[in-house]
Amino acid sequence: MAERFAEVKLNESAGRETLSALRTALETYGFFYVDPGSMFPRQLQLALLEMMRAFFSTERSAKQARIASVVRNGFTRGYIGFGAESGSWRTEVKEAFSYGFEWSDEDRRQPCEHKLQGPNCWPQESVGVDVRAMRVLCTEVYDCCIRTAQQVAKLVAECVGLPREHFDEHLVGGELISLMRLFHYVAYSDADEALIGSSPHTDWGFLTLILPSETDYSGLEVYFENEWIPVPQKPGSLIVNCGDFLSLSLNGAVQSPLHRVVLPEHGQDRYSAVFFFYPGYDAQFTASRKQGYSLFEDQRAVDAREADSRDISGHHESFGQFIARKWTQVGR
Repeated sequence: MAERFAEVKLNESAGRETLSALRTALETYGFFYVDPGSMFPRQLQLALLEMMRAFFSTERSAKQARIASVVRNGFTRGYIGFGAESGSWRTEVKEAFSYGFEWSDEDRRQPCEHKLQGPNCWPQESVGVDVRAMRVLCTEVYDCCIRTAQQVAKLVAECVGLPREHFDEHLVGGELISLMRLFHYVAYSDADEALIGSSPHTDWGFLTLILPSETDYSGLEVYFENEWIPVPQKPGSLIVNCGDFLSLSLNGAVQSPLHRVVLPEHGQDRYSAVFFFYPGYDAQFTASRKQGYSLFEDQRAVDAREADSRDISGHHESFGQFIARKWTQVGR
């Protein structure tokens, strides 16, 4: 199945054939692979996965007691309990740890500029892993994701015939509000329709990086031509999918794909590290026609995916203002 989706190596200059394949993947699926090479070493990715397994093996009650959780006005940091978020009416069988840009001690003493800025919520004491080591590792991973995503944005611009710097103005300050989320999906029975790994949705931001796990099974599926198609992992490569903002900024020329996460029938838990790369808080977008993006749907509704999107013609608002309200819809 991997041949469905193009792959780009960031350590190499993308030739005409690679750019053409990438454009086809963006227009058709909205998914592709990126080999980050030295920009995001595989050893660092594996170290994060090892840390995640140790962290999530701790009792949930211990994580809740030792890690602060801040969820307000679209700002989410810290431990997210089992089933505490969902993109639909279903219960999503996962727990998570959410963090973002790591501010300096001096910056943390200053007032935040807007709702999506604020300090991370690290454990107050050991939760299966050394707290300082976790903080250092997670911060290094975040920085690698930012650099990788910024380079991918230039490739996307190039493959659709735009200057490589086309998106730069949209992305100013995006590193300050982007999110890294570490997920632990718990095995569940497919017979229970009220449970799911991750509900069908499109991502709201610019693009998303999904780190490969140590297993062959990704659980990620994209909806294409009325069927769910698996998006397999490729060792050493990140899975990239386009977000709503990117698709809107190109007038729908690239897909913001509807996707979901399902778990294997044999009941294996799943660990996943997902980086949501956002444009800057003040980035503007305008929707001129009816859209089917999750960005414009009320994800609390039972039939959110089936209902027609509301007409948001002529909508003008900053991305940050809009996304702050969106986050209030996924809390449960």
